[in-house]
Amino acid sequence: MNMMLDMKRIRQRSIKLTRLLMLGLPFFLPAYVLRFQIVHFPTTALEAYIAFVILFFTIAHGRKGWMKASAMIGTWRSPILFWSLVSFASVFWSLNIISGLGLWRAFVLEPILVFFILRIVLETKEDRERFLHHLYFTVIGISIWSLWQFVTGHGIPSPWDVPIADGRRATGLFPFPNAVALFVVPICAYAAARFSKRKEWLSGLTFLAGLLAVVLAKSDGGLIALVSASIFALLFSSWGRKLAFIIFVVGGIIFATQPDIRATMVREVTFQTW
Repeated sequence: MNMMLDMKRIRQRSIKLTRLLMLGLPFFLPAYVLRFQIVHFPTTALEAYIAFVILFFTIAHGRKGWMKASAMIGTWRSPILFWSLVSFASVFWSLNIISGLGLWRAFVLEPILVFFILRIVLETKEDRERFLHHLYFTVIGISIWSLWQFVTGHGIPSPWDVPIADGRRATGLFPFPNAVALFVVPICAYAAARFSKRKEWLSGLTFLAGLLAVVLAKSDGGLIALVSASIFALLFSSWGRKLAFIIFVVGGIIFATQPDIRATMVREVTFQTW
């Protein structure tokens, strides 16, 4: 009897811990830059955090929880399974299978498991909104960091730590400038879509903050991706279609009259750069 009560308490605590860890995950996402080894296996602080999430979720919900999550994602199951199998097979075609397995774990397996857990843990609308706002706050924080860094020049690694006139690029808390865009653009694209539909001030602020970070990082690909996604999002609202048309016309004029900008865009969209 006591053992059953203890197990019940452990499960209840694990449920609370899983929820808290998931709500805190957005703030911890940049922690992948903190790298270390556990018994010769390379990992990151983010992966260690996710491992705790998976552990507590399994304790709290067990096999039934994973099965329920799989059922809840519905039509996503087939493409997720296909992507998992194809990406796993590609590991064995890589030059270094151990390194390939590490990349597959970090970029495929762990995001899928987190997606499953999100479906179960963030059940209420309030928790989902809180999770989204935490993503927004993370982007805003990275933008402020990038702005301070760009103005002062502090904390920028070589070769981007040059004077502003010579092409300084912000890197935020990341090791290279494009990492800023890789992090903020997906969240900002969603914020743009959300703002076009609901006109939420926090979504609009997040989009502007992310746009500023991408500009300061001078990530051409990130900027093209963010602007393109935002224009696409605007097409789904009546007022947004007018703004999208204006942006499209202005962009077309710039593209036609500015050969340097045109050449840069062509290089990016045709994947001629690194």
